[in-house]
Amino acid sequence: MFEYLPADATLYQSTIEILIILWGTFLLWIMLWWLIKPSKKIHITDTQNNTREEIITSIPTGDKNEDLLIPWDISIIIWIDSKIQKFLKKHDVTSFTDIVRLDVQGLETLILQGWESFKNYIPTTWPDQARLASLWKWNELEEYQEILKKWDEKNTVA
Repeated sequence: MFEYLPADATLYQSTIEILIILWGTFLLWIMLWWLIKPSKKIHITDTQNNTREEIITSIPTGDKNEDLLIPWDISIIIWIDSKIQKFLKKHDVTSFTDIVRLDVQGLETLILQGWESFKNYIPTTWPDQARLASLWKWNELEEYQEILKKWDEKNTVA
């Protein structure tokens, strides 16, 4: 496309050719980035029968470059029902971030301090689920929860 510039070429001619090459390279990188950028599809398991539009509009916006830890309805985590959710709320555990920070040992300690009826709650998977949800990894969260549901069905005594 471009020929080697002769020795008597002016500075203006070589500058134009260099700028054209740089501009073409820039456009090529933009097209490549556009092809390989991650998709922003969000799949959410809704526990309150909201419509898809209500869910999407309730998603908070923020800087996606940092670990985005968002408060949300923690009842989307498997094995957190309304009873344990109220108990956790009394102890200031109201978001995915709180569950991730407490980790399994902290959650077990908190539950052991609770009522006798909470002794059957085993929070070993709660921080993992909360971490996926807080980082907006909805597809991975759904896959993980499917595995947990299958395991629960297989190991439930009738």
